[in-house]
Amino acid sequence: MTQRKQAKSRKIVSTVDVREMDCSKPVVKIKNKLMSMKSGETVEVLAEEETSQDLQRIFGRIKGHEVFQKRDEGFVKLYITKK
Repeated sequence: MTQRKQAKSRKIVSTVDVREMDCSKPVVKIKNKLMSMKSGETVEVLAEEETSQDLQRIFGRIKGHEVFQKRDEGFVKLYITKK
């Protein structure tokens, strides 16, 4: 399944823009959003390239949520599905 089809097959409940945020602010903002979501719901995250790699590691590998990304013009869209 392509990334575009994967994104459309998920229920995206919100978009969080963390571009140009300092240090730990993106993690806190996404964590707070995930806490208000139900299992299986997806948040779309707009992030810069460097930040997106850290966010994938934190929310995917460490926290166990399903994460995939799609590159856009000048930034990355991450899709995080709450476990």
